Order: sequence, then C-alpha cells, then structure tokens
Amino acid sequence: MNYNKNILRLRLQCAKMNQQTNINGGVEMQIKDIIKERRMLLGLTLEDISKTCGVSHTTVQRWESGNITDIKASKIKLLANILEVTPGYLMGWTENMENKIFEGKSDIEKIIERIHKDDNYRALLSSSLKLKNEDVLFIKDFVDRIINK
Repeated sequence: MNYNKNILRLRLQCAKMNQQTNINGGVEMQIKDIIKERRMLLGLTLEDISKTCGVSHTTVQRWESGNITDIKASKIKLLANILEVTPGYLMGWTENMENKIFEGKSDIEKIIERIHKDDNYRALLSSSLKLKNEDVLFIKDFVDRIINK
C-alpha cells in the first residue's frame, strides 16, 4: 500500500508541475485533478465520495473529468473533509493542503484498512447498508454503550 501511495504522491506532484501558472507565478492544479488524485491516494471510491457529498457517483465522475466545474460551496466543504485538504487548497486559492483536523491516519483510512483486513468487519458494514437510518442510529447507540461500559 505504501508503494501505491508513494506513486500517487509522485503523480500528484507531477500533475501540479504540469498545470497552468497562477497570477502570482506559482503552479496551480485544477480542482478536477486534486479531487481524483486525493481520492486515489486515500483509497476512496467514487461511491465513497458520492455518499459523503450526497451526490451520485456520476456527478463525482463529472467533477473529476472537469465536466462540472461549478461545485456548490456546501459540497466543497464536504469534499475537502473527505479528501483531507483545506477548502482553499481544493479551490486552488492556497498551496497549503494540510487540513489540521487530519493528523496521522484519518478515520476513513483506518476504516478502509480494517475492511480490507477483517472479513467480519466487512460483512458488518456491508449488512449495515441495508438498514434504515433509525436502525443505524439504534445500533450506534448500542455500540457506544458497549464501548463506555
């Protein structure tokens, strides 16, 4: 996995170097490239992004292809959080991509690792997709009570 992440980081840097120059003389990546590269770097699927942002996976594909460039501010904030960057970086307003709320591995990275390693965890999450929201909340409360014993 580290090998793949290093390759993706290199691709992200190369894409950054190949993009147009901004008015300050710096290099500027397009939002479509940032979305796709960060998604791949974090091991997220189109479906992961679409569920978090409340859009279809085809909308995410269109963001990544550049067919949709006018993304709502509410979606930018959600995208920045799941992609672990600042909204300013995502929009190309700043070169500082670090989102300080994500230090070390993110919860999403930990969940993805656990899904890949643990068949029972994967089955539990898969089953939860069939539940109604109120059932998910009931189970979450139950799990919280077990954890806080």
